[in-house]
Amino acid sequence: ISLASGICVEKGVFKTTDLISKYLPEYDSIFASSPQKAKIRVSDLLNQTTGLSWDEWFPNYTYSYNALNKLKTTKSDWGQLVLDQAMATDPGVRFNYNSASLELLKKIIEHTTKTPIDSVVYKSIFTPLGLKANSWTKYPNNGLPSWGGITMQVKDMAKLGQAILDSKTGKSKVLPKNWIDQIFIPKVNA
Repeated sequence: ISLASGICVEKGVFKTTDLISKYLPEYDSIFASSPQKAKIRVSDLLNQTTGLSWDEWFPNYTYSYNALNKLKTTKSDWGQLVLDQAMATDPGVRFNYNSASLELLKKIIEHTTKTPIDSVVYKSIFTPLGLKANSWTKYPNNGLPSWGGITMQVKDMAKLGQAILDSKTGKSKVLPKNWIDQIFIPKVNA
């Protein structure tokens, strides 16, 4: 999802400095009622600094009441679920890993490109690099998750890793060099 975001940013589809509310009109009432949530930027989704309360480290992933496991089993809209969480801090202040926040990023990519996320990923990354996904888990009410669910053969994962390295040296034109350079720079103290 980060790589797809980088391609969107490179093409000028959206900016990392944009407020997420700009692209998620279905949640206008949430943003209107929470000045803190209205300040969340695309970069906060990418850097895991939304400020939203979310604990997917404890309890362990094997427990049914882990936040990510709850997300997988809910029939509710994932974007709504994540934005309904209380704010723990202002956006951009503290790292807090939140798989669900990537659902908001997926919605932004789909909204701005007017294309389903799998089509964006396949068209902009997989097909040009000759990669194949064996499967991408699909959930009945929320579709494809942006936080995981893709299975690939090791050789395809290696090709993706090599493409990232090649982009750093300018050998690959598929992944934007500037984006790849930026993802290697620490943004927050985690």
